Amino acid sequence: MNPKLNPQRFPFIRDAYNPFFNRVFYWYTSWLFHRRFQAVWLDNSCHPPGSRSVLFIGNHNSWWDGLIPLVLNERIYKLKGRAMMDEEQLRKHLFFRQLGTFSINRSHPRKAIRSLQYAASLINNAKEGAGIGLWMYPEGKLVSPE
Repeated sequence: MNPKLNPQRFPFIRDAYNPFFNRVFYWYTSWLFHRRFQAVWLDNSCHPPGSRSVLFIGNHNSWWDGLIPLVLNERIYKLKGRAMMDEEQLRKHLFFRQLGTFSINRSHPRKAIRSLQYAASLINNAKEGAGIGLWMYPEGKLVSPE
């Protein structure tokens, strides 16, 4: 490994995926969806092939954007969900780590590189038949769709 990118010198907040917590939060999220929406429509014409890892990049204009991937990964795609979140926001909401969320600090380039290397390793090293669904929202915060 390149000594300039030593993880101890430029740490980031790693995910602490917990399958039990993920399942409980999925049930809670499903309940929220049923309470708030009459129906949810999904254009499933672009379905990931088999159980291969996929990088999803979306717009972040609603707090639902953080919950939708959980439901899609569990119910539709059958992928292990992972997400990248702004480091400051993840520090405020550390429980997201147990859902497979890790940090990125875009104001510190070497930390950002570490996070991107970690993201690439998640996708590239996923076990056969156990794909990763990695979700990223480039805005890094809620942004109005206008």
